[in-house]
Amino acid sequence: MIHVHDWLDDPVNKDHLAREFLEHARRPAGEKDHAWLLANRPTAMWRGKRYAVVGASRLGDVWLKDADDGRPNAFYSYRVDIAELSEWLASGDAEWDEREEDGPMDLEDQLDKALDKAFPASRSEKL
Repeated sequence: MIHVHDWLDDPVNKDHLAREFLEHARRPAGEKDHAWLLANRPTAMWRGKRYAVVGASRLGDVWLKDADDGRPNAFYSYRVDIAELSEWLASGDAEWDEREEDGPMDLEDQLDKALDKAFPASRSEKL
C-alpha cells in the first residue's frame, strides 16, 4: 500500500485535482476547512466504478463514498489504497451526484436534512 503522504511527496504524481484535495484532506482536524472539502471533493474510478472521494486517513488510505451505499449517515463506504484510484474528476464533471437533484448539498442543507430525519414531527412546519 502506498501511504497518501508518500504519494503526495512523489513528484511523479502530477494529478493536480487529486493532489489539492488530498493535501487538504490529510490535515489535522483542527486545521481542515470542512466546507472547502465538501464543496471540492472529487470523484475517482475504483474497481470499474466511480466514487466520491471524501477524505484521507493519517493511516494512509483514501475514503470513498458510494452513492448506492444504503447507509446515508455513513461518512465513507470504502477505505482504499490511493494506487488503486484513477480518472480523477471534479465533482461537477461527474455524473455521481450524491442522489440529490441539484448535486451535492451544502452544509446548511445537510444539517436541515439530518434534523428533519431525526425530528420529523417537530420540524414538519418550518417557520
